[in-house]
This record gives sequence, C-alpha cells and structure tokens, in this order.
Amino acid sequence: MKIDNKVIFLSSINFINSDYKKYNFREYLNKKIKIEIWYLQNIFNLNYDLKPSLKKNKKIKIINIKTRKQFLELLNDKRNSRSLYYPRFTYNYNTRELFKILSMQKVNYLYHVGSLSDIKSPNSVSKKTYFQNKMKQFIKLKWDVLLKIIFNKIFLSLKSSFFKINEAPYLYLKGNLGSDLNDHKLFGKNSKLIKGHVRNYDRYLLLKKKKLKVFRKALFIDQGVMINPDHKEGQETNINKEKYYKSIYDFLKKLKKKFKYQIEISCHPKAPKKDIQRFFPKIKTQKNKTLEQIMRSNLILTHDSTAVEYAVFLKKPILFITNEELNSDTFPHLFYINHEAKKLNKKVFNLDRMDFKGFKKNIEVKNDDYNDYIKKHVNQSSKHLTSTQLIINKLKKDKLWLF
Repeated sequence: MKIDNKVIFLSSINFINSDYKKYNFREYLNKKIKIEIWYLQNIFNLNYDLKPSLKKNKKIKIINIKTRKQFLELLNDKRNSRSLYYPRFTYNYNTRELFKILSMQKVNYLYHVGSLSDIKSPNSVSKKTYFQNKMKQFIKLKWDVLLKIIFNKIFLSLKSSFFKINEAPYLYLKGNLGSDLNDHKLFGKNSKLIKGHVRNYDRYLLLKKKKLKVFRKALFIDQGVMINPDHKEGQETNINKEKYYKSIYDFLKKLKKKFKYQIEISCHPKAPKKDIQRFFPKIKTQKNKTLEQIMRSNLILTHDSTAVEYAVFLKKPILFITNEELNSDTFPHLFYINHEAKKLNKKVFNLDRMDFKGFKKNIEVKNDDYNDYIKKHVNQSSKHLTSTQLIINKLKKDKLWLF
C-alpha cells in the first residue's frame, strides 16, 4: 500500500481560486506533497452559502463528505497516516464536535493562532466602549443567535479537556500574535510549535521584487461584510447594503475632488464583482489583485481587512474607516476596526461625519509604528521563508512527512 505525504484541508467554506495562492498549493505540489480538500458541510453545517469556484485541477482531490461515518472511515484509512490535517475552522462552541473527533482519532492537525476570533478584549479599546458595543449587539440580536453567543462564551471559558478535546498536535504562530499562548485552549505541553508569519506575508515575499509604477491613487479594500464568513459565523447582519455602499461612494467622490486622487476598488474575493461594481459606477474595480493594487496605490482605505498587512509591509499611507451602517450592525465592526487602527496609532474616521480635519496627519507613515507592526506579524528569524516552507521543514524534521 502506497502512503503519500499529504495535506488535507477540512472546510465548510467552499474554496475559491484565490485560495490556491493563499495556501500556497504550488509549494506543496512542488515538494510532491499531495493536496486534498474535504468538504464537511453535510456534517458541520455553519450555514455558509458561498458557491465553489475553484477550477478543476487533477492534482487536487476534492471529497464531499456526506456522513460522520464516512469522515471517520477516511480519518482511519492507513493511506492517510502521513497526512497533516488543516482545519479551516475557528475553535468555538459551533465547531467543538469537529475538534473532539480529531482528538479522539489522534490525527495530526495544524491550528493557526492569532485569528480574528482569538482576540479577547483588545487593550486598544476601553472597557466602557467594549461593553457599550456588546450591549448594542445583544439588544439587536435574535434570541437564538444570542443564546449561541452565550454558549460560546461559556465554552471558551472552560478547559478543552472538559469536552474531551485534546491539545492541538501542531500550532502555527503568526509572528508574535501567539504571545498569550498559555491561555489558548488548544495549547498544551505536547503541542509542537511552528513560528511563522501572517499568511499575507507569503504573497508579499513572492511579489515584493516586482516593480510597479505607483500612482496618486486611493484604493478602497472591500471586505464583503454582508457575506464574510468571519462575520457570519453564529450571527446575522442587519446592514443595509445600499446605504453602506452609498456612504463609501459619496466619500470617495469627495476624496477625488479635494485631493485629486484616482479611485479604485479591490473587490472581496468571495463577492460577485458585478454586484460590487454597481455601487461604484465609473470606478475601476478589480478582483483577486489586491496586492498588486496596493503596490500601485499611495493611499489605502480599509475597515479591518487583513489585506492591510500588505500596505504595512509596503509602507503605504492607510486610512481606517467606518460609517453609520457598520456601527449599527449586530456584529461589532467598530470594535475590531479600532483594534487594528490602534496597532498603528491611527484613528478611525466615520465617513458619515468626516470633515477631513486631521486627515493628512492621520495617513502619515510613521516608520516606528509600521516597523513595530511588522515585528509582531513576521517571525524575524525566518522572514525569508514562506509559511508553507516552514510547515514542510517542521513536518520533515518530525518525520511525519518522508522525502
């Protein structure tokens, strides 16, 4: 029986073409490491409605798992004994059964530390602001959604062993974002650590030598807040799409008139481009080109997109923005936007109340703040290696993957 080196992605969110680059499939394949994607929607349904758009590739095997029994049989298949499982799930109340199964089957899986949901109560936001946001959120939520949030809070306050969930065999640390590792529910004395970077650093490494002409261009990074899985999990959104995008469009027109910027939109990879374009008539909109767009721009407008990491690596001026629609949503957007802005000692501008006072000062690139951000998000001792290379090196050293 032939046993291959494999990385198996576990997901309830359908992969799209940009994920091919995001997870560096090519690097795995170049090292003769087979890639499989196991869709678990049928047994761990988190109500995602995203349609798959990953082009067919003979080198990538996709399995739609229909039952828990099938899932267990595959986990126990000896042909998968040299596999690293890569769950695209955040550890929480909704996903407890998955992590319980992975623990009981004693498989090797990798969990990323430092995601949006791993933030406790950012010190950058006052306790008063934190509780105000939470109260607004609770008042607007439906009871079933509110109960899920309460259950999740209780779940995360207890030790994972209480639910028969063991420590993760492998933890990937994004820069210094795993500094509070002892408090992480999936960390244990036997967890093997891979000290790396935020994933966007990989693409930056591959493209940083590419010379692109920079224009006087302001780029808005659309986050697809109405369809983003990070925001949808366990919650509902009450954002009025028309009002939300009109607010941004009106501001972009003012920005163009006052400061003579060209305007461009970076469409969220999971959002239909045509849907976004209709809100920004006569404005250039591109999809799956975020890094290249940032490289060509000299002002980046964002909420709390992880793509802001590209702008920091490239030392681009950044403006963190919100509007009344975001602030009134059941999801606490402002809380997280403030958290990201404070990392660079910047303020958040409300587009519906903005008069451009302090605009120029706020978009200044302060090298000390940007360099501090980079140190926290990139492992300095291995900054020449991609996250995939770091994972491959670790599993080779541990002899899980044999070459």
